[in-house]
Amino acid sequence: MNRLTRGILSAGLAIVASVTFALNAFAESVGTVDFEKLMASYNKAQAFNDDMKIRERELEKLRAEYAKQLRETKTSQPNNPVALDQLEKDLQGKFAVKMNESRDWMLAKTKEIDTEVNNAISAVASAKKVDLVVTKQAVLHGGTDITNDVLAKLNAGASAK
Repeated sequence: MNRLTRGILSAGLAIVASVTFALNAFAESVGTVDFEKLMASYNKAQAFNDDMKIRERELEKLRAEYAKQLRETKTSQPNNPVALDQLEKDLQGKFAVKMNESRDWMLAKTKEIDTEVNNAISAVASAKKVDLVVTKQAVLHGGTDITNDVLAKLNAGASAK
């Protein structure tokens, strides 16, 4: 029984040592990226946010304009519910088209920015020989922060265009 216990303990210690060695070797090649900082400091992301605010204001202005048209038609043609109903449908259709255009633009720009960020992360990770990149917010301790390098690559690429 004593030999069996020693054998199990020896095997267990060997496994723990192997896992510890593997984790230590792996930990040296982990990079972290602060996505909040990237989005706050990447020129193209900032421009995208500014454009989104402009588009939101334009849509709100359009909605207010259409609501005004409906009120004016109600006042000027109180006995013509068919015309009011048709106008409301027409305005809702026009507004839906504008909303869809904005949504499609937003999705395309978001995808473009995501692709650029992922490509920059991959390039920096490869140059620094980092095997794994995780979000900085998920790491309690360790890893190499490559955020500034990624940001420099992104903003250099954005200014080159």
